[in-house]
Amino acid sequence: MNPKFSLLLGCLLFASSLFTQTFQRQINPFPIIIDGAELEIPFLGGFNKPNPQFVDWNEDGLTDLFIRDQDGRLQYFLNSGSADEPNFEFQTKAFQNLDVGQWFTFFDYDHDDDIDLMASPQSPDVTLFENVSDSLILSVSQLLDDSSVAVHGGQIVIPTIADIDGDGWEDLFVGGVSGAVTYYRNLGLTDGLPVYHLETNSFEDILIVWVPGRDDRHGANALEFYDIDDDEDLDLFWGDYYQPGLFFLENFGTSSDPDIPDSLMIDSYPQNEPVSSAGFNVPRLIDLNSDGEAELFVGVQSGIYGTDFVDNFWYYDVTVEGDFGLVTKNFFEQIDLISGTIPTLADIDSDGDLDLFVGNEFDASNSGWKGDVYFFENIGSAVSPQFELMDSSYFDEGMGNNMAPAFGDLDGDGDFDALVGDYNGEISFFINSGSSEEPSFIYQGKFLEIDLSGRATPALGDVDGDGDLDLYVGDKNGSVHVWSNEGDPANYNFVKISDDLFPGEDLGLEIALELADFDNDGDLDLLIGNQSGELYLANPSGSELHQLEQLPHSGLNLAPTIGDLDLDGKMDLIVGSNEGGLQYFSVEEQSVVNNEDFPIMTRLVSCYPNPFNNTAIFQLSSDVPADSRLIIYDILGRQVDLIQFSISEGVSSQISWNAENSSSGVYLWHLLSSESVNLDNGKLILLK
Repeated sequence: MNPKFSLLLGCLLFASSLFTQTFQRQINPFPIIIDGAELEIPFLGGFNKPNPQFVDWNEDGLTDLFIRDQDGRLQYFLNSGSADEPNFEFQTKAFQNLDVGQWFTFFDYDHDDDIDLMASPQSPDVTLFENVSDSLILSVSQLLDDSSVAVHGGQIVIPTIADIDGDGWEDLFVGGVSGAVTYYRNLGLTDGLPVYHLETNSFEDILIVWVPGRDDRHGANALEFYDIDDDEDLDLFWGDYYQPGLFFLENFGTSSDPDIPDSLMIDSYPQNEPVSSAGFNVPRLIDLNSDGEAELFVGVQSGIYGTDFVDNFWYYDVTVEGDFGLVTKNFFEQIDLISGTIPTLADIDSDGDLDLFVGNEFDASNSGWKGDVYFFENIGSAVSPQFELMDSSYFDEGMGNNMAPAFGDLDGDGDFDALVGDYNGEISFFINSGSSEEPSFIYQGKFLEIDLSGRATPALGDVDGDGDLDLYVGDKNGSVHVWSNEGDPANYNFVKISDDLFPGEDLGLEIALELADFDNDGDLDLLIGNQSGELYLANPSGSELHQLEQLPHSGLNLAPTIGDLDLDGKMDLIVGSNEGGLQYFSVEEQSVVNNEDFPIMTRLVSCYPNPFNNTAIFQLSSDVPADSRLIIYDILGRQVDLIQFSISEGVSSQISWNAENSSSGVYLWHLLSSESVNLDNGKLILLK
């Protein structure tokens, strides 16, 4: 490694060990506008395969909502409204940190007047969690039937619970890929557990498979029972893997003796406005507004007809004609850019506030399902952000999948150039031929002939403090690759430093990188998100790596970006994820050690006023070496100014920085000796 590069890095991050970060999630911290409409809860994080269930978890008489997505966790929404006007407030993306596996269903299996949980976290076999004082505790990991055989919850299916025979005990129904339904009859409780008897593998002789003249049908399914016609028996709703809509099978029997002939099945439901999606739809019926009529919700799992990673949480209400009418395909209005979002912040138009760019995994409307880079312009201000989607395909050339944008001035002309990593492990290079106020990007080809193992995620920043941008790139196998820029701000010369910055460390797979001053100590840190949903903080030298365990669970394939979006002196964290949305956290610092354990250090510099307008004064102590330099960076690590000076040893002095040509925002300063030893650093806020 370059000695200068490693020396400076080793001097930094001393203060970071004194503090830990806490994360405050906000789902609507500032306005986000798409297609002229402000989103209700923009930073919910997106849905890919939402499987919903409505249940009164806290027993307040109001129906709450749980949603399982691809990460196997339960998102919990508390109903804070009223019996006739529900209002769902997001609580957590990982309810009680449970992994429910492929499916789940809440019900009171032990009849003790609280809600328990049935799920399949480890295998298709049924697992039960008992509610003990509002905590779900593992009761049995493999439920056995009355013949001591594991109760099977199926594969590629979503079972359901229903008291089909009216005996007061909830029976279990599991669809199969054969097109039939397995019926487990509930015999009651033994030792606090329900005892199921395998009644039949062909409930009501239902067989939904492909037959000439009956259209394309198949067995893998999501089931739901509900008495839709108020005749006191349970009707069957069926979302099929090989069907874009819903099937409806009416029960012509009684509450204790069902009669559900598949020959009379309605194969396009609701009849007025049928569901038509990518398939494998999960139907849920619930009277949410207490008007005596059920509403219909549909979570799209995506089946044989493609992938609906947006427009996938449908809501139907009853019309005046008595049929269901589609209200929305997005029950929660949020940012959802399909899948695999990777955000980055940059003041692309030099107006003093940070704009937002988001790369994604793919878009089915693009040739070859290539990904896009979305541009959200900050139409607010540096202290009051407001973002509007201006372009959903910001770069038109050199595109692939899993777009990972990064911005930095690579040619020293005062405006941002761009690097965009992709699924193949390559990086597209775009030169800004416009200006800092009106950028215009021209594709230059693949950058440095970089060709990694896959999923290249670049990050640019002046890590070694020499005034030019260095390059870090993550890959799909969990390695961090480093190039030191040995050129100058106008003529880059990237030299490979490392193909594995953290040898022996397991960073997970499909990592995404960010270089930013995360801990507010005046130098750049390295943030690393991975496929498992973990977030790591490290010194860019490859030292002091640790997991940020305080970050609440936020899904899979986390991709972080950092910036002070409201100039409050605190970092804001935005993460992309596999589900295609974005999540926002304000970052707070808390002391975790006794300061008496560390020597008291006298600062060499005080700067004032702070915040300032145009001119900041740096008061230097007599301990500053005779020949020194003060470097000013913007929040993204770009060098803004360099002030070299000589003062008489042992004499206090002051220098000034004129920021007349700089935009409002947060700036970082470093005081270095002539030997590039870091003497002091800090932060300034410029307000104009």
